[in-house]
Amino acid sequence: MRGPLIAIIALSLVYWGVAALSPVAIGQWQDDGIYVCTAKALAEGRGYRHIQIPGEPWQTKYPILYPALLAAAWLFHPQFPQNAALLLAPGAVAAAVFVVMSSLYLRRVFGESWITAGILGGLAALSPAVVSIVRFTMSETVYAALAVSALYCLDARTQRPTAGVRGGWTALSAALAALAMLTRSIGITLAAAAITALLLRRRWRDAIIAAAVIAALLTPWQLWKRSADAANGPLQTTALLAPDLVYGLWTPQNAEQVVRAVVQNTVRVAMTLGMYQLALPLEWFVGAVMKPGPVSGLAHGICYFLLLLLVLGYGVSVWRGWTALHLAALLYAGLVLVWPFDPYRFVVPWTPFVIYFVFAGVRATHDGLARLARLTPPSLSRDVVCGALGLAALTCFAIDDIRMLRSTRKEYYARDLGPIDLTEFDATAAWVREHALEHEVCASAYSAWLYLATGRQSYYFWPVSDPYDVFYGPDRKLSQFFAIPSPREYDRLTSQLGGSLEKMFREARITYYVEHAAANPATIVMMKTRDGQSWLRPAFTTPGKQATVFTLVSRP
Repeated sequence: MRGPLIAIIALSLVYWGVAALSPVAIGQWQDDGIYVCTAKALAEGRGYRHIQIPGEPWQTKYPILYPALLAAAWLFHPQFPQNAALLLAPGAVAAAVFVVMSSLYLRRVFGESWITAGILGGLAALSPAVVSIVRFTMSETVYAALAVSALYCLDARTQRPTAGVRGGWTALSAALAALAMLTRSIGITLAAAAITALLLRRRWRDAIIAAAVIAALLTPWQLWKRSADAANGPLQTTALLAPDLVYGLWTPQNAEQVVRAVVQNTVRVAMTLGMYQLALPLEWFVGAVMKPGPVSGLAHGICYFLLLLLVLGYGVSVWRGWTALHLAALLYAGLVLVWPFDPYRFVVPWTPFVIYFVFAGVRATHDGLARLARLTPPSLSRDVVCGALGLAALTCFAIDDIRMLRSTRKEYYARDLGPIDLTEFDATAAWVREHALEHEVCASAYSAWLYLATGRQSYYFWPVSDPYDVFYGPDRKLSQFFAIPSPREYDRLTSQLGGSLEKMFREARITYYVEHAAANPATIVMMKTRDGQSWLRPAFTTPGKQATVFTLVSRP
């Protein structure tokens, strides 16, 4: 293990350097800002709370492990953004563990050569999906490190293990799976896969051990969560708070919703493979898929071909011998497909295995075509094909990575978010700090960021009552991305925002509404909805006109 350990240390330093030297952009996801705010609350002894929200409700939506790691940074250096480098350290180290352990899995479980495992691991390490996420305080890499380590402990073979040794590895695997679930709720798929794999292998004793360990580690969190949910009480149904406090809004209510989400998310997964995982040129790709014609057909064709290769590679791998990883991937994919949210973030923890299954699909396709032609599949030609694909991927990765490394505050590039002018956020925060009193409440698409930047508590600015209808409308074209609503989705958003938003804002005692241009579909509709509204008055617009601060006009 000396080589992998050295690789983890070296790659951790590289990722941490990339994260620490990049302009601070924490809060651009909203989730990353929430993680930091709740970590601050833990470090200050205020409990696991949304301190960025008025009333500071308990945080019961996201598990506690990742914020607890971030809390150490607040304890060591309690000044933001000066402590940003420390806040980014857990994600950077976890990303390195995740990539290296994935390579070990390819070698020890899937039986690939050290050269193949090393090359594919190197591609995963350079993937813009991974390099981009380490610059934000997101939990994906921590979850991925725990998940792949759990699967490695469960699937890796040892030489004639005794019952005690095997039980020890099972307990360790189960503990890591439980910690993964304490990092992200979707870790339930990993826990289910681990126990199911043991049962299918008729390892009854080990299955009992795994279930007991998982239950022991998760029970305290579940008990606390139930108590905190009760303490939050009616806050969980408040329109502006519900999206931050509960997952209930995002669970399917009927079969029609499930089918609609699965169909559209399958298309989104295909787009994710081309746009995020294999880093096709961003501007070309987005422009191509939105304009009917030969170029659009090419872009879509590449994505669906990659999806076909991925499925084929996965199937071939299962045929050679199923593992707990195959079960975990299947359960994970199933949950992602029914969830009404763009799946590109959910694929990040699987980046090395996505790359592996795509290349496995290429190898299987090459060998199958050779057999159809009644030729003996020459390994050299197969290696040439895989090498050419790897070189193309490496080129795309390098271009995107260099673009991210050259980010400035004026032009910050994130593969997932596109180019961002952070100076516009700086100007907004400066105005709010100067004009908003400490007790005054704001609303913003980046409410957690606003609290970190100004100390003013904020609500997320719009209610989500039916995400399946708002983001998965039946008239949405399958070529459209999450940020482009269909006509019916626009109508639903307009109806939600226009009819009751003023009442919601006034009941929440909101003084300022901070609007960021094109932050998401709701913002676009909000910009139209507020036109002609007498209850909102523009008070400040940033130099680049990317953000506007509105004040609520008092009723006569």
